Amino acid sequence: MVMGAVTATIPASAQAATVINSGSYINGDFVQVSGSTSLGPGRYQFTVDTSAPVNFFYGYVEKQISSNFYCTDPGIPGGEFYCGGNDVPFGYDFMPVTPTRYQATVTVNAPTTTLFPGSFTSRIEDSESCCSYYFDFDAPSDGRFALSVSAIPEPASWALMILGFGAVGAAMRRRERAVLRPARANI
Repeated sequence: MVMGAVTATIPASAQAATVINSGSYINGDFVQVSGSTSLGPGRYQFTVDTSAPVNFFYGYVEKQISSNFYCTDPGIPGGEFYCGGNDVPFGYDFMPVTPTRYQATVTVNAPTTTLFPGSFTSRIEDSESCCSYYFDFDAPSDGRFALSVSAIPEPASWALMILGFGAVGAAMRRRERAVLRPARANI
């Protein structure tokens, strides 16, 4: 039981990574990789692993933040109209962890609506879409790369898991133990 609790709390083993791009390269290549993947709300870790150290690694993961503004005009049917918006790219750089591993952590928020009653701007709707990615490097030797993404558990998930372990432990301590007594013969 204790070993299971320790194993379950190790972040690397808690969430499985999904490889979303991989390939190989040869000595002297300038490697450029780009693409996109679709992720819902949550916190994610993107990891680029190479089979050997590379030179001049650069890369990022980008999410799009979209805002739509709605305004009030009592002179039109329905009284509300779309009055503008913007789309803002937001980048997260890959940072070196080891000579063969680079990581970026991205948080994707759920859509929100903010109301402004009695104002010309009646509401703002924000949403985030995730993610496009890009990275490049010089290859000093032959090798392979892999880009993976994994979900990072929310603190509430960890808290529930720890409470669950505590509840199981308490139940085990309260369990009544069987007591063996010698049998008496009635004569």
